[in-house]
Amino acid sequence: MYRSINNMYRLYQDICKESERVAVSAFKYREIFNDKFNLSFFHPKKDLCSICSKYEKADSKENLEEEFREHIQRKKICQAEKDADKIRANTDHSFMSITMDLQAVLQIPSGGESILYYMRKLVLYNFTIYEAKLPNNAYCLCWSELNGKKGSSEIGTCLYYFLSKELPQSIKEINIFSDTCSGQNRNQYISALLLWAVQKIDHLNVIEQKFLESGHTHMEVDSMHAAIESASKNKTISSVSEWKNVFKAARKKRAKTITKEDVKETIEIDNYKVREFKFNDMLDLKNLSAAIIRNKNKDNLKETVNWLKIKRIKYVKGDLKLYFNYDMSENFRSIDVCKTAVNTPKTRAKRNSNPPSVNVQLPNEIEHLYPTQLPISLAKKKDLLNMCEKLIIPEELHAWIRGMKTYTKPTAFESDEE
Repeated sequence: MYRSINNMYRLYQDICKESERVAVSAFKYREIFNDKFNLSFFHPKKDLCSICSKYEKADSKENLEEEFREHIQRKKICQAEKDADKIRANTDHSFMSITMDLQAVLQIPSGGESILYYMRKLVLYNFTIYEAKLPNNAYCLCWSELNGKKGSSEIGTCLYYFLSKELPQSIKEINIFSDTCSGQNRNQYISALLLWAVQKIDHLNVIEQKFLESGHTHMEVDSMHAAIESASKNKTISSVSEWKNVFKAARKKRAKTITKEDVKETIEIDNYKVREFKFNDMLDLKNLSAAIIRNKNKDNLKETVNWLKIKRIKYVKGDLKLYFNYDMSENFRSIDVCKTAVNTPKTRAKRNSNPPSVNVQLPNEIEHLYPTQLPISLAKKKDLLNMCEKLIIPEELHAWIRGMKTYTKPTAFESDEE
């Protein structure tokens, strides 16, 4: 359970009901907690930013001062942009802002047995999405390594599912905040997917990606990961279904009272919404990108695009261009992705030849990525079967384990991908 005074007050109310006592008000409970006790909540450690850490440890900071100052300024601008979009999402009914992130890999089985530390285990990926608009609906979109890897195609599949199936029809514009992981969020495959999606999803007119400053990517979606870790603590989890139950239990369904324009309003906070993806759900974004994106390197100013520094990418219905900038401002450059970027031909024959076609026909559907379930390593299956023999994995799951396809590693010393 996520630690807060509100959660403690709810537990206090439950105890009062059981003992048939009258609970004090939440205001009084908070007053007593703050004034009568010398208590505080533990703040979990955060990953250190490499630029900040380098600056703090440097004996001479003069050479690093400008880089550090620009870095902190970018951090503040990105966080201010996210805060502004959060406010807009709760006042503009046609706008949505979300944060998204892939949780650290989860394992099957998971538990406290010491033998698990030495065994290879099945990997479960959990892609999480958190809506800024109240009541802050949140989604756990998961798949095991039997059904996909953790690349941009799998991330894009989950993102398209949310945009096409979960996003309300009233939403015309959506902003997506994420970290700067180029392998999962900021690349041509996700751009191809979002460019395709904004053309194909009827009610959406604009999709925009916004990337937080590297090293300072704390988002609301991170609270989901903390809640899931807390809900799974001291539990033995042996299957995908059991993990899905943990996801659902990580946030309790409850009523929340908010004050809006001096009027109190009660809203229902739901459990995390959970969906498992299978291998035949995964979309092939590599082929989609090859069909749509002819140019990703030159912008409208004929300058080379530095994808690693992009802060915003905007996709607009009816326009097959990517609009982007490096500073989170409203000033955009554009990439004509449908036009092949070529150098000026040196010969007269090539100069007089027909230029490459720029009329790209968007495919009606996206091809699927995997024809069958993915195999696991032979060594991993042996460890899973060993855990079956020791009944660490329940008997009802043994047939599932035995039926997993395998491949043989090239060498005995090559480690698993997890």
